[in-house]
Parts: sequence; structure tokens; C-alpha cells
Amino acid sequence: MVCREIDYIFQYIDGELGPGEKAGFEEHLKGCPRCRRAVDFMESLSKMPVMEPPGELTAKTVEKFKEHKYRESGFFAPFVAFFAHPILVPVFLVIAVVGILVLNRPVDTNLVSVKISVPMPGSHARVSLVGDFNGWDVSRGRLKKKGENWTGTFRVKPGRYQYMLVVDGEKWMPDPTAKEFVEDGYGNRNSVLDVTKI
Repeated sequence: MVCREIDYIFQYIDGELGPGEKAGFEEHLKGCPRCRRAVDFMESLSKMPVMEPPGELTAKTVEKFKEHKYRESGFFAPFVAFFAHPILVPVFLVIAVVGILVLNRPVDTNLVSVKISVPMPGSHARVSLVGDFNGWDVSRGRLKKKGENWTGTFRVKPGRYQYMLVVDGEKWMPDPTAKEFVEDGYGNRNSVLDVTKI
């Protein structure tokens, strides 16, 4: 089974997560050995020295490829010659590892798609929806801006969930469009998402 947080690894390594999302993802890394290994692996790749091949090597490689292109028998011979290029091997290895991690996710057939659209005028860098269904994890509930609304589609199991919006990684607030609210026990209100009737 592969963790759903795998999507955030590249954003984490490239420094694209906001402060709240970064803190949430780093907290996740403490308890998820698979994500920790993937981050360590990707960070080790980024620290590898970049070596430029000698100029004549590239020219010789292209010339050899042209020579063998038509001499090799079989349909796949030109592809093998191209993909066996020493510079491309590490690139394809990284693509293969990431592809296996992403494609090997478990599929839960009991999930229901729920679309959320929240009007939020003003200039906000990021709005996330967090709740019972995603472990209140800011990095797992990012919404996308469409006009004056922030929207997202989430797959959840049928049930009732409490949730809130997190604006710019800092301000927590209930969804103003929610049909139901409950007290959270700390003097605030959580919005309620009811997907028991779907």
C-alpha cells in the first residue's frame, strides 16, 4: 500500500509548500517510512554532482547511433540504442521509480466524489479544506481558485464529516456555504459534510 501523501514529495523538495503545509507534511514524514524513504532518495539524487560529458562524446554517440540505426535488425533496435544512452539511464530510472510509487496506490471502490466550491473574494495565496476525512492535514486538502471561488473534488467514504477551511495556511474558518455546523468544543464551529445520503 502506498501513502496518498506521495503527491506532495516533489512540492516539498522544490520548496513549493506553504509554511502550514510544509509543517504538516514534515509531521507526516515522522510517521510514514515510505514517504521518508522517497524524500531521502529524491534529495540524494538532487545532491549528485552534475557531470558534463566531453563535447566529442556527444558527437561520437550521435554518429554511432546513426551508423547502427539501420544496421541493427529488429523493430526495437533503434529504441534500445537510444534508451541505453548513459546520460538517459538515470533519468529513466527516476521516472520508473516515481511511476511505480504513484501508480501503485490502492483503489477504494467505496469512495464517493464530493465537489466543494467556496466563494472567497480577495487575494489569497492558498485555501485548503481539512477535516475528519483527510486527518485535518492542510497539505491534503488544497483547493484551486476559479474566479471568486475556491473549488476541489474529494473522494470520501460515505459518512458524516466535520471540516474547516484554512486560508493562506494560517486562518481557520468554517465553510460559509455549509448547510450544517457543530460546536468543536473549543469555542468555534466546524462545518458538517454529510455524504450518508448519497
